[in-house]
Amino acid sequence: MIELVEGFWVDPWEVKIVKKIDDKSCVLYVTGEGYMDGHVIPYEASEVVQAILDAREQSEDGEGEEE
Repeated sequence: MIELVEGFWVDPWEVKIVKKIDDKSCVLYVTGEGYMDGHVIPYEASEVVQAILDAREQSEDGEGEEE
């Protein structure tokens, strides 16, 4: 799990879509959510995608896992 914004944790492997709203925000959708259920994240879409990719890479490497 990664904390994308304060108090908002997500499993990086369950993220299916990150859609840009504007230069400073995006919408994130996870497995099983409908179009109206997305989560607005107050960060640039490319930053959110990079954080998700980094978390996935760490997970594959076995780094950063909490007990």
